[in-house]
Amino acid sequence: MKPSFAAKTLLISFISVGLALVLITNASLYYQGLNIQQQVEKQVTIKAKNELQQALETSFRQNRLELDQLTKWDDIHQQLHQPSYYYYWHQQRLKQSGYFKPHYYQLELYDSQGTKLVAINHVRPNVLPDQITEANHYILAPFINQEYYVSHQAIYSRVNPEEIIGYVALAVNFHQLLAQHNQFFYLDFKNLYLNRSGIIGFDEISEALVYRPVSNPVSDQLWELIEQFVIIFTLISLTAALIVFGFIQTFFLRPLSKVGQYLQHLRLNPNQQISDTSAPILLKECQELKGQLGEYHNALLASQNQLKKSNQQLEHLSLSDPTTKIGNQRALDQYWQTSLEMQSLSPKPVAYLMLSCENFRDMVYQYGFQVTEALVKQWVARLKEHNSSTPLFRISPDTLVMILVDFDPQTLEQQAHTIIEQLGTTYSDIGIQHAVLFRLGISYVNGKQDSLAMKRLPKQADFALYRAMHSETSRVYIFSENQ
Repeated sequence: MKPSFAAKTLLISFISVGLALVLITNASLYYQGLNIQQQVEKQVTIKAKNELQQALETSFRQNRLELDQLTKWDDIHQQLHQPSYYYYWHQQRLKQSGYFKPHYYQLELYDSQGTKLVAINHVRPNVLPDQITEANHYILAPFINQEYYVSHQAIYSRVNPEEIIGYVALAVNFHQLLAQHNQFFYLDFKNLYLNRSGIIGFDEISEALVYRPVSNPVSDQLWELIEQFVIIFTLISLTAALIVFGFIQTFFLRPLSKVGQYLQHLRLNPNQQISDTSAPILLKECQELKGQLGEYHNALLASQNQLKKSNQQLEHLSLSDPTTKIGNQRALDQYWQTSLEMQSLSPKPVAYLMLSCENFRDMVYQYGFQVTEALVKQWVARLKEHNSSTPLFRISPDTLVMILVDFDPQTLEQQAHTIIEQLGTTYSDIGIQHAVLFRLGISYVNGKQDSLAMKRLPKQADFALYRAMHSETSRVYIFSENQ
């Protein structure tokens, strides 16, 4: 006889092995790709840093060369010796000459003492200082996204090369200076900026610059890794699908087919005793199922009993509020109908109390649905603690109904205020910081009226609650026919 195996054991073993293989493969590929990505990012960052440093050196060197050319320009020597036409020269001839580059922002001449030759009022902000300082080169960042590289150089006399006759100072747009003389392949030039404003010394420029590398230049390699991952994962998935199909075919479909054939044989031979002489099924559960088919009547009866029990549970759920577990509107309707029938047989004092909370909707908007539902749970818990025998129903998100039977009408108002006091005013333990106030509308019959008077109690209580919600003097309102 062939051995039988438990389906649960086979499924758990198969799934465990398959999951282990998939997880190991995915983890290996993931960490391999992650390591490559980190290495590439590290290399790109280093290259971006080196590219920025080289760009700074190139730009500053070119700036010094341009300053050297300016110090040798005849016009500048002429202005230092005869500054009477400096304003015209500065505003007209200088701007039209080839010496004033497009990325220049401001150029000024100074005398041998380092004082600006002539104070000229510029329409745009004046970047260059009125007096030359010891700092030959620095960056001035007066505003956001406005950085100027400021530099100056001494002008020596052509007669006496050791005599300083003045200075030329130059302010250029820092980003334009870099873009004018460099190309960037690893550095994201658009996102290059300074981390502070004011004057930044020449030695501090590298530290003050904030930069980031461009998108990964080895993305093709990463894409190749991704494609490899997809291919490997696809092959693994196909292999797993074939294995699963063969497994299910062998251990589930074929045994179930044999069980189906057995059921068909029973259906075609309802009055014939069946003796199972066929070979046992490989799957243990299917083999046991064949032996238990004769007991299907008891299983069906048990199912019917279970269905009846489930229907009773559903009936109970349909009559209760899912949050507070007290009766809902449907339960109240049934209870009230029964009360009307009992009242017609044995009249007693009956009071219909409708309790509601002020500004409940505002609390829903402020604290959310979960907090307000927790709030309602606490209302019900406090009311049940002091009024365990009183029927309690929830007919709307913020409205509860209580039914008092066989009470003293003279103490009804006192009982109403006691109920409001039982609810308290604060619920800080669930996150509600301000006081929670309640209003109570009441209608009642004293046991001497007919059943028609009792039928009107729900509408009268609703009207009383409306009056209580709009009252400025009392939070309890008792309906009276004389009002």
